[in-house]
Amino acid sequence: MGNTRLPDAIGKLIHLRYLRLPLTKINDLLPFMGNLQALQTLEIGGIVENPISLPDEICKAKQLRHLLGVFKWPFLVNNLTNLRTLTRVVVEGQMEFNPMELINLRDLSVVIMGQSNKFTLDSIGRLRSLQSFGLFVLSVREEESPLFPQLQPLSHCHHLLELSLCNHQMHGWKLPTELHEFLPNLKYLLIVALNMLEDPMPILEKLQNLTFLELWLYGVDKLACTAGGFPQLQFLRIYRCHVQELQVEEGGVPLLKGLNVEDSVRMPERLRSIPSIPWIYD
Repeated sequence: MGNTRLPDAIGKLIHLRYLRLPLTKINDLLPFMGNLQALQTLEIGGIVENPISLPDEICKAKQLRHLLGVFKWPFLVNNLTNLRTLTRVVVEGQMEFNPMELINLRDLSVVIMGQSNKFTLDSIGRLRSLQSFGLFVLSVREEESPLFPQLQPLSHCHHLLELSLCNHQMHGWKLPTELHEFLPNLKYLLIVALNMLEDPMPILEKLQNLTFLELWLYGVDKLACTAGGFPQLQFLRIYRCHVQELQVEEGGVPLLKGLNVEDSVRMPERLRSIPSIPWIYD
């Protein structure tokens, strides 16, 4: 089937503040979208294999606060200084922009479809208002020598509280040992890895303010927490994966009050009395 074309009449709704288009077959938005200068929220259904191309005229929507969907980079962000949320930006190379044009951006997620060794977080690291960031690296061909982007530029995002890292490459991956030094304020962390080379817990347990941790790991079969590790962690969710054992020394994870883990995973008996975390769907 071909692409769905939007009716031109939408461009005449100059007072429209919220527009939702749950149509995955729209992969190009017409220039008249720039006429919607009162628009605050634009939500579009889509998939990463066929991201939406935003017209240059989108930068005329100066009141835009939330761009929700799957969008192809690059697109003009000039004048979008009110933008708070930008979800699932599909990037095939580098992502460069003037951070002053997105000075109020708080929530950003990026999907890397091409060679991840060409992508850096340098521009994103200059988003001083960023509070939540998601980075999704999809699988690439073996010969492309992929590399998960260095996370150190995020150290400049002093308000960053939530981080999602999804590495769908089959190449082995390790977390940086100094993660706790340049992301000390993290409260929520999600890690998905198809080939984690080593137990990440010795690194993660140093995150002094982390309260919620979600793990979906392949490549490691044992997770070990030491005494004093994860001093603020309250919720731990380990999805179905290769993990067979969870070791927690006495004094480790002292505030844990919610735990989701497979029944087959070996762990200290005292942890089995901790209730599971309810699933909350948006």
